[in-house]
Amino acid sequence: MHFFLRVQQFFLIFLIIAIANGTFWMTKEFGEVYPFEFFFHLFYGIGDIGTINHGHALSLLFHLIISPFIASSCILLCLYLISYARIKTPWVFWLASKTTQIFTTKYLLSTFALTIIFLLYSINIHYLFGTSSADDFFKENYIQPSYEKIEAPSIKRNLILIYVESLSAEYEDIERYPQDLLKNLKELTKNDFRLDFKQAFTNRWTQAGLFDSMCGLPLKISFGRRFRDNPRLKRWNEKATQFFNNQNTHSDFAPNITCLGSVLQHFGYTNVFMGGADLEFSGKGQFLNQHGYQEAYGKKYWESIEEKAFNQWGLNDDRLFFHAKNKILALNRQDKPFNFTMLTLSLHEPSGFYDQTCKQKNYFTYEGLIQCTDETLSEFINFFHENNLSKTTDLVIIGDHNPRKNISLVDDGPTNQSKIFNRFITTQPLKINRNATYHFGIFPSILNMLGFSFPQNKLGLESSFFGGLNNDDLHISSLKPSELNGLINSYSLYYSKMMYGKK
Repeated sequence: MHFFLRVQQFFLIFLIIAIANGTFWMTKEFGEVYPFEFFFHLFYGIGDIGTINHGHALSLLFHLIISPFIASSCILLCLYLISYARIKTPWVFWLASKTTQIFTTKYLLSTFALTIIFLLYSINIHYLFGTSSADDFFKENYIQPSYEKIEAPSIKRNLILIYVESLSAEYEDIERYPQDLLKNLKELTKNDFRLDFKQAFTNRWTQAGLFDSMCGLPLKISFGRRFRDNPRLKRWNEKATQFFNNQNTHSDFAPNITCLGSVLQHFGYTNVFMGGADLEFSGKGQFLNQHGYQEAYGKKYWESIEEKAFNQWGLNDDRLFFHAKNKILALNRQDKPFNFTMLTLSLHEPSGFYDQTCKQKNYFTYEGLIQCTDETLSEFINFFHENNLSKTTDLVIIGDHNPRKNISLVDDGPTNQSKIFNRFITTQPLKINRNATYHFGIFPSILNMLGFSFPQNKLGLESSFFGGLNNDDLHISSLKPSELNGLINSYSLYYSKMMYGKK
């Protein structure tokens, strides 16, 4: 009986330390975490991290298993030594009494419960509990793209879409950053389109940034699908099985949602994606392959062609841009419109990655990485113009999301990185109809920029910010993130059917 009590103590102490340690590790590595991303990655299969990012896998193993095991063993050893100490003094008796009292099952269970609360607090769990509404927000405001109602231009323009990891519009502010971190980009694109690109709580990580901007609605774990959409599940064990069912066991990624790649593919485009990271992470490859992208290149491909310039997540940016330029020129020689999409890595938190080009320029700080990214993107824009691509191609450069911490990675000062960097480079005579957008407005705006037209000038949750604007429309862009979050969090059977249902 005494043995089983010790095992019980060890198990509870281990869990408490593991959860607390893992929570501290998560916030240190990824900054402020929100429940949308936490549960998405939990349900999508966190086990894949071992093959995708060895550094993160080893760090996670140390913080969740090795460190708690060692700490729990030491605590249990100390308890044993105190209980059976040969020196019997008042102080030893007092210490033995207190430790016996503190490490009872009752107190350990209470501490375990507090640790769970600490974890939930750390992921801002309250954002999941939006107020229920009699109206279905998505059903009332989402416009599903219909190929029959989308009109393509007579001459189709190509698209180059560059997602830049964690590129904030705040870096353009010389009052906040007198170093003028993006001076080259600002000079080269001073006559191009830009607007306030705001970030909602649901799109603060890469896969959400890609999905939300390509599909016009948020990527979120639908707890309704796991409970309210399945009223036939009566027993708690059935509900628990459904709740923890791995996201990647679903063969389709948003099967009833039409996104940018699918629209362009339908109208004859070749869609190509190129990124340095592994395509399996967060279901990125599955999403791209099932939504119109015929070619997708990630870490495994770069390894297969014997690339050597890798960082913790994948191929370094300088080599990625090298391959991107060659692929774009090859696509441009074909007699077929194309969409080339790429995703960078250098500015990935917590400290970024220094490719060989940045090192040669003596950039060895996060500030330097931003300046190096500025030069890399500026060089690409020059490449774009020097090869006369602007005659037939539109170029979009946007951040996938903002840096996740409220403390600047440049100078450790407080920051409010609420706006994401964006530029829309085209020779088309367009006009912007509003000053701000969320990720959801990017999808219709890119199609509009390419010359496509559609009813109400709207696809997804937001209207295009080019062209006409329907004044009767609910302008998502005018809402504060907290207001938008309340609407997004409202239960929606319509959303569940689009995201998880079959046609």
